[in-house]
Amino acid sequence: MLDDFEEDRGWQTVNDNVMGGRSLGQMSLQDGHLVFEGTLNTNGGGFASVRRPIAPGSLSDARGLFIHAKGDGRGYRLTLRGDQQFRGRTVTYQADFPVMATDQWVDVRIDFDRLSPSLFGQRVPVGPLDLGSVWSIGVIIADGVDGPFKLQIDSLQLEGE
Repeated sequence: MLDDFEEDRGWQTVNDNVMGGRSLGQMSLQDGHLVFEGTLNTNGGGFASVRRPIAPGSLSDARGLFIHAKGDGRGYRLTLRGDQQFRGRTVTYQADFPVMATDQWVDVRIDFDRLSPSLFGQRVPVGPLDLGSVWSIGVIIADGVDGPFKLQIDSLQLEGE
C-alpha cells in the first residue's frame, strides 16, 4: 500500500498561482480519504494539483498503480517526478485517469509504461521514467474547463511488487 490516507504523509497543493494563475485547489484528509477540491480558472493558468514526496526506490519493482477513487466526471492525471530533466527543469511523467462518474467509487489502474514526459503541460523528448528515481507522486487537473472540481481518493496500491 502506497497510501491509505489514514495519516498525513505530506500531501500539499500546488496551483497555477505559482505562475500568476487564479485557480483554487485544496486538499484535506476526511474519514480515511484524500479530498482534492476547488475551482479551476483557465484565465492565466488552468491547473490545480496535489502531491507528496515518496522515498526514492519505492516504485522500483512496480508495474503500475491501482487508485480507488470517486470523481466528478472531470479529467485528472497521475503525476510522478524523478531525476529526469529537460533543459535544466524536472520532468513530470503523467497518465490520464479514465473519467469517473459522480458519486461512484471505482478502481482505476494506471500502467507506468503509459506515462508521458511533460514540462509545463507540454510533451518533451526525454526517455522513459526511471521508476527507481521517483521522489514525488501526485494528481493534477488541467482539463481546460473552468469551474468546480472534486476528487476523493481512498487508496493508492502499487501493482507488481
